[in-house]
Amino acid sequence: MSTLFTRYRNAQTTRVHHGDIRCAPAVIERARPVRAVDFICTTISPRTATTAPDPLLSSRPHSTVPRPVSVNQVIMVAAIPSMSSPLIRYGLLACVITITLLVTFLSYSDLSPSISRFSTAAAGTFTASDPVWLIATMTLAKSLSRHSIIRATWQRLYASDNPNIRCVFVLSNPGPWIDIVKAENETYGDLVVLSHLEESAHVANTVKSIEFLKYFRDSGRFLSYRFVSKLDDDSFLSALAFYTQYLHPNLNPDLDIDNTDFKQRLMIGRPMDRFVKEYPYPGGQFYTLSTSLAHRLSTLHDENPINDEHEDRLVGRLLHEAGETPDTFTFIKLPNQQAFDVDDNVEDLSGWVHRMGEGAINPHKMKTDEEYLRVARMFGEEGVNMTAVAETYGCALAQHMNHIDAIISYTYPNTTT
Repeated sequence: MSTLFTRYRNAQTTRVHHGDIRCAPAVIERARPVRAVDFICTTISPRTATTAPDPLLSSRPHSTVPRPVSVNQVIMVAAIPSMSSPLIRYGLLACVITITLLVTFLSYSDLSPSISRFSTAAAGTFTASDPVWLIATMTLAKSLSRHSIIRATWQRLYASDNPNIRCVFVLSNPGPWIDIVKAENETYGDLVVLSHLEESAHVANTVKSIEFLKYFRDSGRFLSYRFVSKLDDDSFLSALAFYTQYLHPNLNPDLDIDNTDFKQRLMIGRPMDRFVKEYPYPGGQFYTLSTSLAHRLSTLHDENPINDEHEDRLVGRLLHEAGETPDTFTFIKLPNQQAFDVDDNVEDLSGWVHRMGEGAINPHKMKTDEEYLRVARMFGEEGVNMTAVAETYGCALAQHMNHIDAIISYTYPNTTT
């Protein structure tokens, strides 16, 4: 068995991964993502998506061998569109700032995640017959820096060299950002554009996720995957730990999209019963569906096109209004210790909001790039790195105490501590 987590990149090199995607047990299909220019202007709707080019399926005309690309080459690719647009100049400036952050993050061993050429943590976990897991990160066309940071952190640690995991970023219609999106997809080939959706907070918070499931269904790729996850772009994912604890124990070789066995219709996520008692649903920061349940949800929304419900609550509401109950599917709940909103000031790991700690898999609400990178530094190949956690919070405590000492010295200059 060949390792699926071999590392080919050094700290200063970004690799364009056109990768091999393992589509089914013992079947390997060389599938390369379509260029954005080929599909960006195609209106994808539930009725037409079957004929629209599929970025998970279409092939590119050039070599399939992954190419190492330097930071300078990435900048050159991003500079392809006209420089006359202020929006494009802003985008390029954002790219430069992001690259600077990433170089800082990756250049120092004490700041970067533990990445080795061979990940012993992965050995024996993924096998050639395992199903493929699709992880879709919902994001904005203009969030270039966040895309780059996600690629360079948890995707680089756990997914970029693993043919059993496919990661995509899901965008609505990019509007004036179309040239930037084209350049980005030419470089990375991991963007899915739902061009029939308006880029707005309302769409993102209501129907974008379910529309992606419809697109995924109509692309004909359901049989190639066993699980599909929805992830927010302010969430980090310790993918290997999640797979080991939650997906691997629930693999079933007989799983198919028409199966109604509740044990095979899985939903995994952070329970939101503190907000709604009427029916269960997972928090939108990160949830995972078996393809059978994802197919069911996409069909239910065709029949009941609700467009004014929050996207995570919509999952539970669609199932509830269709007469589905916890007896007809299995909801595996992520505890607060593993999925939580990050707050460095809260030490109790059992709460809804708390600092990083042992067992963390899905920290959420890192709104700034600096916050995201700080959390990412506390993870290694096997998951959360408690040494890095202690160092991070130890430094923060020392800075806090120095600040207090400075205030005391200024207020009471003759006081010694």
